[in-house]
Amino acid sequence: ATNGARIDSERLSVDRGYLLHAACGKFQEADTYHRGLITASGFSKALGALGLRYGDKEVEDILQYCTVLDDGYVVYKELLSALGPSTPRAKQTTANLAIFPRDADVDDFGGGGGGGTIS
Repeated sequence: ATNGARIDSERLSVDRGYLLHAACGKFQEADTYHRGLITASGFSKALGALGLRYGDKEVEDILQYCTVLDDGYVVYKELLSALGPSTPRAKQTTANLAIFPRDADVDDFGGGGGGGTIS
């Protein structure tokens, strides 16, 4: 999030990465429940805070990563994903290994071995 940092409006028009990060920061400020979803008015206010309006080329770039719903909401989850995971990859991998060990021995799960006959 930009948290009051001054937005470089000239840079918005020439640096697509900066534009997308700045927009995402403003959307997150408007997204009180942190769902990747904001109202159309919240979307418009966020654009206004960046000095942008509908019809601007920069808004078209942002909308490539958003879905405008019929009920007046804008989903920006795709923009969040495009900008990268919030949890660093290393932490995700470590958690996955703890949950799903790669070299677990099948016999540890009570398979009982050879499946022979009962005598």
